[in-house]
Amino acid sequence: MKPKTIIVPLVAIALIAGLSWYLVRPQQEAYGSGSPAGADQAVVKIGDLSVDQVGQTVAIEGTIKQECPHSGCWAVIEDGSGQIRIDTQKGGFALPLHQEGSHVRVVGELEKIEGDALQISAQSAEL
Repeated sequence: MKPKTIIVPLVAIALIAGLSWYLVRPQQEAYGSGSPAGADQAVVKIGDLSVDQVGQTVAIEGTIKQECPHSGCWAVIEDGSGQIRIDTQKGGFALPLHQEGSHVRVVGELEKIEGDALQISAQSAEL
């Protein structure tokens, strides 16, 4: 038997196996600490967040509308009820660049910044 007749089917099998793995692998990636984006934390609408909740850990889900163009250290998330800025630096991680339009789940501490503006100091995120 010629080596070529053995190699071609083996390469085809390896390619099919690799493609199959790629298609069935988990599509979500987790960043930060704790359980994947606070799986046990109930999601709240951004529009329902208030200054009264400052210091509490909250979970939000939405679409990345704007992001740090250099290092992934912050992003603006929108969920249809409002927008909020998230800061990933205190959580010790950065989101990958070029994620605008991607769905994200974020868990972190609600903070008050300028005036009555709010932001979330992210502890974890899942894209």
